[in-house]
Amino acid sequence: MNSKRRKKEKVVWSEEDDNHLLWAVHSYLQNHEDITCADDIDWSEIALPNKNSEECRLRLFMMHQNGNYFATTDELATSQISIDPSNWEACQARVRRGNAPNFERVHLQRDTRDPREFVSTLAGARLDATIVGDSITTVNDSLIPVDIFGKGMEAADKAHLLPKAREDAMTWDYPACAVLGLSMSPVDTVVVRKAELGCYDHSSQPAVRYPGIRNLLCNIIRVSNQGALFDKSPHVIIFPICDLGFVKGWAGQAYDAIVLCNSASVARRIGMTATTLDETENATISEINKALGLASEVCQFLAHSVLQKTEEEVDAYQNASDRAAHTKFRSEKQIFIPQPISVLPLKPIFKISFAGRTETTGDQHPAPDPMLLAFKSCNNWCRKYTGFQMVAGSRPKDLDDDLSEEGRQNLNNYLAWETAERKSRQHHE
Repeated sequence: MNSKRRKKEKVVWSEEDDNHLLWAVHSYLQNHEDITCADDIDWSEIALPNKNSEECRLRLFMMHQNGNYFATTDELATSQISIDPSNWEACQARVRRGNAPNFERVHLQRDTRDPREFVSTLAGARLDATIVGDSITTVNDSLIPVDIFGKGMEAADKAHLLPKAREDAMTWDYPACAVLGLSMSPVDTVVVRKAELGCYDHSSQPAVRYPGIRNLLCNIIRVSNQGALFDKSPHVIIFPICDLGFVKGWAGQAYDAIVLCNSASVARRIGMTATTLDETENATISEINKALGLASEVCQFLAHSVLQKTEEEVDAYQNASDRAAHTKFRSEKQIFIPQPISVLPLKPIFKISFAGRTETTGDQHPAPDPMLLAFKSCNNWCRKYTGFQMVAGSRPKDLDDDLSEEGRQNLNNYLAWETAERKSRQHHE
């Protein structure tokens, strides 16, 4: 009799096995609506023909840890639509908020400031103010104690939705008007840029300093490696799960959002896999479609707004490789927008929750303005699928003042990784 112990055979998982497992988990969760996370699954009901329940549980855990558990951006369908410039007035009326005071009451409370007359005074252009050339101030770190996944923010740098850099922020005149409830026919650039950038009211003694949208708490989110993945390149998209009416009337309430990454490696780098399966919440079909409906409206608004600018204005904030796509858009006037789904993707779509302004936010990220978040993410969507930026995204120079040393190292590491990946793909091709 052989006294040696027989070596345990290694369990091999194919891509087909992974897909079968994900489908089985999805079906189980759909049939057990009281269960919202994978940790509560009765794994005896999940076993595949050639795998036992424990093997399935461990495999799903491993897929979660390496980021392959989550749906990527490309797993959502897109549809191409035409943009009719004659519909610009109707488009802006659908998206623009009703009045400036709503923004003034809720959004300008950056921290302890409460400039109640700010937007209403600006709207009347009565403010004797000088636009500030650079950022006046930044949001105190303690006001956003966690990243978007509710985790510690050691490497989670501050991402500005409307860019912090002056030149980039000024490309956001149309979205800023929509956020502020200001007229776009035509845009009063003096007023809107004071609101975007911040300004001094010299009619008061001493002069009163106003922060501007770019420095407000509602304009900032915490995301690990955001400089490379959310600002510099459109690797991350965060769509609010809200309808347009909620977004236009938002007054600081809590809301949820879906997070989409271009790849599993991006999911790991932004901290999505730092959550446990028990903490992972998946969006339902109705939630996904609500988010995509808002995104569709905002993408169309951005495309319409590009046609209100000259080609030279828009080319000025494009990468050289993106200008051909911009020229093509001006000729064909077509963009790709998110398409509603009728069945869930094979992989779950990650859902996060933002805390309302009146709630305790010790383990939850305070809610950014959902309209600003939608504009930022829809710009990333358009960069990815239409090929150019509708408005300028933040560039690395925007982030230098806010990056921690660890954050800078993360950005440099990612750029080195991205270069190596590109060379590897070229080699295989």
